[in-house]
Amino acid sequence: MRVIYLVIFASIIMYSCKQNIEKTETIQKNDLLSNNVSVKQYINIANNENADWVKSAIDNKLLQTIINLGLTKVKVYNTEETDTNFISIEEINTLLGKQIDSAQIEVKTNVFVDTVIEVKPKIEEVEGLFFKENWYFDATKFKFTKEITEYLPVREYYKTNYKGQIDTNTKAKKLIFRVVNKPSKNYTLVAENIATPFYFNTQEPNFITGLDKNKFAKYLIDYALNTKNNVYNYYEQKTKLTSEQVKESVGATTETIQMEVKPNVYQDAVIENTPELSEFIGVIFIENWYIDKETLSFKKEVVGIAPIRNLISIDENNETFERKKITYLIKLTNK
Repeated sequence: MRVIYLVIFASIIMYSCKQNIEKTETIQKNDLLSNNVSVKQYINIANNENADWVKSAIDNKLLQTIINLGLTKVKVYNTEETDTNFISIEEINTLLGKQIDSAQIEVKTNVFVDTVIEVKPKIEEVEGLFFKENWYFDATKFKFTKEITEYLPVREYYKTNYKGQIDTNTKAKKLIFRVVNKPSKNYTLVAENIATPFYFNTQEPNFITGLDKNKFAKYLIDYALNTKNNVYNYYEQKTKLTSEQVKESVGATTETIQMEVKPNVYQDAVIENTPELSEFIGVIFIENWYIDKETLSFKKEVVGIAPIRNLISIDENNETFERKKITYLIKLTNK
């Protein structure tokens, strides 16, 4: 009997180890670099230029849902990254602009009454989300995964100057609370086909560390040049691009020149100009967003990637100018 128990115990240990190894391999699979790519990004939902995905998020009242659950149902944290304390409902309301004050109001000549003046919290001023996440990319399956570690709602509001007047020229941003993200099995789709640009710089609000930008750009270019299945026009997302259209979009040109192979003897030579990786300065992610309305857990499903190319051109006055070009859209299957 002891032998049987030992065999069962050993089998459980082996299975557990196998599961842990598989889980670890899944988490660590990253062809962008050997380590994690850490990202911080602020996404303004209320005023984003892409009206289609704004409508998707607003129709589902995404921001209001997050704030209301943080006020009523789900324990959320203070905004400081290292702070492990939960934030109180009173503190959340204060960060949302709630104020309670008292003043003496003259109701008739020389008769004053103490009056409580209350400014309600301005949930409508919460206009975006600040995400902290890790990126993973499996080049074999061509699958891009975003692992959200934390996210914070952001209130944007006009400051009041020393005269008590609202300055409508400049908005201030304030973090409200911090949600420590955990995986869930009860996600609800809250926004579809969200298009969020991300530029490969090292400045807030888009901050990224650990990414080999040229390596990532090369993956996206090589895939588009070598596949015929799921490369589309970004602006007409049902229109597939031909190989020639993809080449033109990334700057992979071909030209024929005459080369003198021996005195007065010329021969055609084909020169292939490869894409300049440094021109690729960012990407647009097409995503579906999910939320667990019991725990506020958040998930992004990346369903498309569109590289952004920075081109330097010369105008008729021989002056240089820059322009950004969205090259194409790769639709991901995420299988």
